[in-house]
Amino acid sequence: MNIFGNAGGFDVVLQALNRCEGLPDAQENNEESIPAEVAATGFITNKMDINLLSIIVTALSSPYQMYHKDFITEYGPKFVDVCTRALREAPEKSLRDMRRERIESIIKSIDNFQRRVISKDEREKMTEVIKLEVALMCLKSSFLERRIQGIRDLNSVIRNNRMFNSKTFPAKYLIEWMEQNGVYTQIFDTRKTHIQLV
Repeated sequence: MNIFGNAGGFDVVLQALNRCEGLPDAQENNEESIPAEVAATGFITNKMDINLLSIIVTALSSPYQMYHKDFITEYGPKFVDVCTRALREAPEKSLRDMRRERIESIIKSIDNFQRRVISKDEREKMTEVIKLEVALMCLKSSFLERRIQGIRDLNSVIRNNRMFNSKTFPAKYLIEWMEQNGVYTQIFDTRKTHIQLV
């Protein structure tokens, strides 16, 4: 792991992740800064599928306890940023074709990257908000299967909220978030609603 990091491996991976589908090309993806042997593989210059992003960040976040504190403090937020942007900006087609397990693994990776950086309460709240955002994206999809998945995910967040009665993620916040983001409109829109959603 140290050899990989010292050779600039994590920077190369971040450059590649920043080229995930739906993300605007980041400024740090300057091809001049990419080693020739890496550029030749197309790993960075080609757009990355969000499923591949899921596999990579799962592998990188799993040994979070082994990373040096300075390293995870510097790189953890960078990986969290690219993961959250990849989910929020994912094209509808990618979201439609993506298995639920892949989405969950990205969210789990975000949580892992932050375990030694921010407090448990902050981490839990951020995780629940990301779940809500993904659920809303699914609810807005033109594909019924994704919309059904969105309502299931939303129900899961609501159940967890009722079960654990979190102080950092209170029911009042959840209700306000749903109102502000038009969740009820999405569910009861007569042009798009379906009996399975209601």
